[in-house]
Amino acid sequence: MATKRLSLLLLLLLSLLFVSRCAAESECDPEELQHLREARQCRLKQLSASRPSRRIESEGGVTEYWDDTEDQFQCAGVSVRRHIIQPGSITALTFENSPSLFYVQQGRAVFGLTFPGCPETFSSGDSSRSSFEEAGRSQLERDTHQKVQRIQQGDIVAIVPGAVHWCFNDGDQQLVITSIFDLNNQLNQLEPSLRTFQLSGSIQEQSRFSEQEQFGYEQEERRPNRWNLVSALDSQMLSEVLNIPLDTVKQIQRPDTRGHILTMDQQQQQTMFRPEVYEREQERRDQEAINGIDETFCFARVQYNLDRRGEADVFSSQAGRLNSVNANKLPILKLIDMSAEKGNLRPGAIFSPHWSMNAHTVVLVTRGEGRLQVVDDRGWNVFNGRVRQGEIIVIPQHYVSMNKAGSNGIEWVAFKTSGMPMSSQLSGRSSMISGTPVQVLANSFRISIGQARQLKQCRRQHFLLFPPASSAAAGSC
Repeated sequence: MATKRLSLLLLLLLSLLFVSRCAAESECDPEELQHLREARQCRLKQLSASRPSRRIESEGGVTEYWDDTEDQFQCAGVSVRRHIIQPGSITALTFENSPSLFYVQQGRAVFGLTFPGCPETFSSGDSSRSSFEEAGRSQLERDTHQKVQRIQQGDIVAIVPGAVHWCFNDGDQQLVITSIFDLNNQLNQLEPSLRTFQLSGSIQEQSRFSEQEQFGYEQEERRPNRWNLVSALDSQMLSEVLNIPLDTVKQIQRPDTRGHILTMDQQQQQTMFRPEVYEREQERRDQEAINGIDETFCFARVQYNLDRRGEADVFSSQAGRLNSVNANKLPILKLIDMSAEKGNLRPGAIFSPHWSMNAHTVVLVTRGEGRLQVVDDRGWNVFNGRVRQGEIIVIPQHYVSMNKAGSNGIEWVAFKTSGMPMSSQLSGRSSMISGTPVQVLANSFRISIGQARQLKQCRRQHFLLFPPASSAAAGSC
């Protein structure tokens, strides 16, 4: 009898274990499951300085994609793409499932971001004098819309998932913008992969780069285009919803082969408004009617320029500078929980060994080259080599990294998966070494007390960015 009871008890325990395991996989908190998946994905043996692996050609430009299946991107839970937009071209009306930051590497543009529920408190007019524009001038002057803004080289721009956005290159050179999407962000309730929803243009399949060429990539045969979301909606119902003629709806829904970057003819470009000339905020905005949505979204700044020399967070005339933007400087970053920084090192200068305490870091080299070293918890060099302009590398949370600029210096932009990133540095002012007693340092590193004092003092006047040490001064304070 006792044996039978014991057998039943063991069977019950095994059943409970099986049920709990199933619950852990399917019914537990999705955020906890997400963190478990991330932990399994971050067992990296090697990092790599990565370049785009895929590209899409459109009527008005090219989009390049990095390979999301790379271990380093899987670990950080990010997706990377770069738009190269020709002058006079505009991106299709688009939204994504994940929050993102994009950096303007080159050019200037007019950028629009439409938040749901926000009033159209801005208006655009046209002061041109051509007969074509005069004919439609009264209509343009009555046009109201949400805020549009000027973006330029050096800008970081935040995009909320689900918010429709577009970008018009009104400059005289190519517009180059690189975007980082945080797929593991809590705002993304779908699977951790990038989904792009187009309301105009056409959706094209990606074409893989040939691995045999380093710069002049060949493409596989392009797959057939798919139409945008609006073209898939029922025409009759859409006519009723929009209260426009059915013929107009069918014209909107007709096949479009232009891709996701569209060109504008000269007349369209001339009638396109410019924020700094034609746009003014309406006085009719009722201050008492402002609600939480207005304050959080509708009038929030979404851009910050990282090229402002006078606003550098860290500056050394001999080493370089570091500009950052977080949720304190740009409050919308608190919502999307992302941030960025831009570093500039002079030739031979060093970015002190450091680690991020609460974020993964995606580094884009925008100019020059240098040597980067990344060490994991096992003491292994998961990367120890050169990084060059145009390459991207992920530095996972807590991994220690150190960067030394090459003969022409190095410049980079680092995207972080936290709106308020924190980092700890190994040496220098306010570092781990300077904050540790000499007796502890001496015992930990098996050196004398005198050597421990030297270790603490030699870089105390510097913070994060260290100027190059001459061969004569190396090894002495």
